[in-house]
Amino acid sequence: MIRIDAMWLTALTEFGIEVVKLESSLTAPDPENGRHLRTRRDQMGHLADWFD
Repeated sequence: MIRIDAMWLTALTEFGIEVVKLESSLTAPDPENGRHLRTRRDQMGHLADWFD
């Protein structure tokens, strides 16, 4: 599954769906979308490891 927010991951497991692997999106941050992606990670709980 491509990484999304933690709430989806929790919901899937609560419905009995086993998530066996998480993959990062192929889209990396750039000057135009970096702020947006940080906001999604920090305020919405999206699982993003681009800034680690």
